[in-house]
Amino acid sequence: MISILLLTAWQTFSQDKGYFAVAMGAGIPTGDFASTDPDNSSAGLAKTGFLFDLSFAYKFGDTYGIAGLIRGQALITDAQAIADQLSVMFPFGTNGRVESGAWSAGSYLAGGYASWPLSSKTSADARLMVGLMSATSPEFNIDILSDGEMFWIKEQSATGSSVAFLAGAGLKYDAGEKLCILLNLDYLYAKPKFKDVETTSSLGMRNYATFSQPMGTINMGLGIGYRF
Repeated sequence: MISILLLTAWQTFSQDKGYFAVAMGAGIPTGDFASTDPDNSSAGLAKTGFLFDLSFAYKFGDTYGIAGLIRGQALITDAQAIADQLSVMFPFGTNGRVESGAWSAGSYLAGGYASWPLSSKTSADARLMVGLMSATSPEFNIDILSDGEMFWIKEQSATGSSVAFLAGAGLKYDAGEKLCILLNLDYLYAKPKFKDVETTSSLGMRNYATFSQPMGTINMGLGIGYRF
């Protein structure tokens, strides 16, 4: 019975060669990127953020082809987690204020694409891609009031890059002769290296650090595309 339904769907599926699409959605950080553990040197303090995609797919036959993706992402950071750490370090007579920027990243990926019909208008898609991510780390400003004196610490933002990998799946619905609606779910991972990130303080400290940040996100997007 299932094989008959699949055969019927294949025979009636409105085949196209691919699409160009725009999509928006959310990125949810995972693992070290989402960690707020003060003992984790790779903790990224990242929280759920926004993404914007430009994508294309092209099939060489009925099923398999190539895909490309340009993605922009911004994920806010958990400033409260730093404030909580300060309250543990300085439990008495100390007040702290933390301002933090966002992680931002641009990814440029290409790879394989596959599409299987589920009905005359709906298909299940899959993508496996590799490319480059360019990311910017957040800026942190910390003010500490202790025993009537104000101190500050500032960490500058920096830019780093690395190879990025994406694996994803989704659904495509043909909403018209040339239009389609896309629902995508994927996992994106990169580990950019940030060099000579400057930290200064009101006490005259100036420090430069180099670190690599694992950036793994589960991403969900809804988009609209032009079929060709």
